Amino acid sequence: MTGVATRENQAETLTRLDAILGVLAAPVVAHALTGTRAVSGTAGPFTPDVRWPVKPLWLTLSGNFTGSVQLLRSTDGGVTKLPLTYGDGTAKPVWTTTLNAAIAEETVAGATYYLVITLTSGSVTYRLDQ
Repeated sequence: MTGVATRENQAETLTRLDAILGVLAAPVVAHALTGTRAVSGTAGPFTPDVRWPVKPLWLTLSGNFTGSVQLLRSTDGGVTKLPLTYGDGTAKPVWTTTLNAAIAEETVAGATYYLVITLTSGSVTYRLDQ
């Protein structure tokens, strides 16, 4: 292909653009991460849909529990899991009570989320979705 705007070059460019758009628009279905735990452990992964428009991640915690829930993020398939932080580097909250809130937005393809649940009594029901 040369730099001359010929019909053939335009057709080839459009074919390439169609291929790129097909990859970008490929559907990613974000299945909610749900469950109930009465013992400490890690739940996940949750893989969000990162297509535009960006949709917030919602976390719902319910139940009668004593303990904490922390959201961790990974970009290497779960090998390294790090807590979310604010812009100044301080860790976002660890939740110790019921919750129903938008907590993050994700734009990096392949990022996954995990809930670290630490319980001393009771059980927690969780739902992480978009």
